[in-house]
This record gives sequence, C-alpha cells and structure tokens, in this order.
Amino acid sequence: MVRCFEDGSIPFAYETIDPVRDVETIDLELMAADSTTLQNKLVRLEKKVKANEKEAIRENEHCQKIYAAIQQGIPARKQKLTLQEMASVFECNLVSLKPVLYIANIKTMTDAGNKYVTALKQIAAAEMRK
Repeated sequence: MVRCFEDGSIPFAYETIDPVRDVETIDLELMAADSTTLQNKLVRLEKKVKANEKEAIRENEHCQKIYAAIQQGIPARKQKLTLQEMASVFECNLVSLKPVLYIANIKTMTDAGNKYVTALKQIAAAEMRK
C-alpha cells in the first residue's frame, strides 16, 4: 500500500538522488506489469497450442521468448524484437516496449551539467545506441 500526504502527493521512496537506481526501479516495475500480461496471454494461448493451431504456436514461441528475457531483466524495448514478434505481442500493449523519455528536474540551467543529469544523459545515450 502506498502512503500519500494529505494533499494526495506520494513521498519519494529514497533519501538520496540516484538516477541510475531510479531508472532501474521504473524498468523493474514496467517489466513486472509486462510479465503478468504475458503470463495471461500464454494461458489464453494454451488451448490453441494444444489444438496445434500454427498461428497460436508461433505467437506462443514469441511470447515465451519475450517473457524469458523480461524475467532476465531486459525490458521489451531493449530486446530488438522482429516485426513478427512485435505483432505477436501487439494486443498485450507491453509498457516496457514503449519509448522512454528521460527528464531531469533541475532548478537552474547551471544544474544541467551536474553529475545526476550527466548520469541520466549517459543512460539515454546508451539506450539510443542499442
């Protein structure tokens, strides 16, 4: 259960600033949601796979592959999915497959070069290279 302040705001979970930790935490939350979504799809596909439906077998294989990578901590957007794999999970609306926008909350433009913003820029740049 999340505790809120009287104004409805949610307190920050950590006492320190660490963009790398925060990005990892958000990715883990997104992957947890995707994991549940993919498990549900795999359950729905079971009967069709047992009935030897080719399309369901293909979708099942793709979903199993994506699910396994998510279990290893790789968000869907970093898995370099093929068009067929993307089609297989299209209806799942995986949140870890969505594009990411990294935003740093800074007081002044002079803060734009601080170590936290630099760390966030490095995370974004690394993701763009993949």
